[in-house]
Amino acid sequence: MKRVLLVWVLLVVSVTCFCQGGGILGYKMTDVKFGNNYSSTTSKVNFVNKGQGVYTIDGISRDGKEDVFSATLQYVGMFEGEYKYKGILAYKLELYSNVVVYTPHKLSTYTTVGNDLPSKNVIEFYIYEKNGLGDVSFKTIFQLTFPHY
Repeated sequence: MKRVLLVWVLLVVSVTCFCQGGGILGYKMTDVKFGNNYSSTTSKVNFVNKGQGVYTIDGISRDGKEDVFSATLQYVGMFEGEYKYKGILAYKLELYSNVVVYTPHKLSTYTTVGNDLPSKNVIEFYIYEKNGLGDVSFKTIFQLTFPHY
């Protein structure tokens, strides 16, 4: 009986961990700000649901050796038919604390789908700035695209 209970507990923990984070094999990241492009068909981008609408994204690397990109994002609502997130993004040695992300799918979609992705799967990252008058302007800095298999 103890063995059956132990197996059941381990199965539940494994399934829970698997559903909380998923990796998508292959990506293309277009770096609009610096003109760099990264892509891989063999590396995984990881999406982890931290709960309360908070997600982390990491795994984008340079030549598979070092992570060059990670983000922590909080869901804030819908905007013109897309899901909107705000948060922070680390890229190379820079930290952006004023990032807005728009995606046609909830980030939770990317935590569980593996490579069975919807056909429109581009995630756009913007930084926003306020000028002296309080006007907000947005600048595209990244586009993260996943292959559709």
